[in-house]
Amino acid sequence: MSEATTVILQGPQNWDLWLRILKQEAINADVWLYMDPNTNLEPPPRPVPPVNPAAAVQEDDAAAAGSSTATQPGGPTVAPTPEQITAYAIQTGFHYKELKEYRRTREKIGHIQRHINSTIVEHLLEEIKFDESIREQLKRLTRRCSQSKTDREYQLRNLTRRCSQSETDRKYQAQLAYNTAKVFHPRRENFEDWASSFQTAYDRAKQLNLPEVAECSSHRDLLNAISQIDSSFTAEFNRRICAAEESSVPSDSEQELRNMLAEYLRYYRTNHKIRATSYGVPAAATLNKGPSPSNKRKKTQYNAPSKPCLCGDMHYWGQCPYVDETLRQKGFLLDPEKVKKITEFEAKDPKGILNKIREKNKRYKRSRTQPPDSDS
Repeated sequence: MSEATTVILQGPQNWDLWLRILKQEAINADVWLYMDPNTNLEPPPRPVPPVNPAAAVQEDDAAAAGSSTATQPGGPTVAPTPEQITAYAIQTGFHYKELKEYRRTREKIGHIQRHINSTIVEHLLEEIKFDESIREQLKRLTRRCSQSKTDREYQLRNLTRRCSQSETDRKYQAQLAYNTAKVFHPRRENFEDWASSFQTAYDRAKQLNLPEVAECSSHRDLLNAISQIDSSFTAEFNRRICAAEESSVPSDSEQELRNMLAEYLRYYRTNHKIRATSYGVPAAATLNKGPSPSNKRKKTQYNAPSKPCLCGDMHYWGQCPYVDETLRQKGFLLDPEKVKKITEFEAKDPKGILNKIREKNKRYKRSRTQPPDSDS
């Protein structure tokens, strides 16, 4: 037995497990017949050593020569016939095989005995030290450690009660995690990070069938979070939810919530990043309430593009997360249609425009990350 599966017999609490491991070990060694405590054979079976064929051959020779000649000392010796020599060789071969199997069986029984002596506590070892066979030892241990049917039923009820408590705890933890995740603080956290944690908590609550995510309750929680950023955007979603609640046709509420979240994330990434970029531009110096000629180029640099990107959104190609994968943030959801457009364009792009855009973004990031040269 390996150390990882060694079980020390302490008493009735682990008797079944200990006996099952011992029985499996004995069955694998093909020696359980000699130690089964439930067998009714009396006396218990023991491995019998094979008979040496030389003794049988000598008895046959004595019978062939006659009892009077064989018993007299110094009498004539009868030479064995060729048939007897052949039979003796065959019997010797069988004898060696049986002797090898007998020694193997005795060795396996000794291994089981050593396992019993090393895997039971001291006071149980004292009780079986006078039993000669393993079968008698196991019968005594069965009477000492075997549990009644009532004890097994009691332990099964306790195990069922513990498992039901753990299920209740899991539901409570999932409910607490969802109630915490559904609250969005726009001043303290990013919406995309919140959406990822909300999706995880929702999936866990949905697996446990919590009432907090039944039907359209989770949809309302999502709209409450979105309304803190874009209250006008939630009007269309509210109309969809009301139509789904009034409809008698059952719908997949889980898939609807995923589509709703993915749709708003696409809108959020497109509009709010452009808005944040335009808000971050410092005010240009003016002369007589007009734009300064020297700052005209800086001002037009941050204007929105006149044409949409390849993906269909209004941003420059260098700002597109579908063109440059390094621009994708955590929780970014791919649109298969936009990915298809970019792939088709890149396949027909002989000048490698998209690769040039990616290299330009890399050079820009490298220039931003390099520390400025210190004055010597």
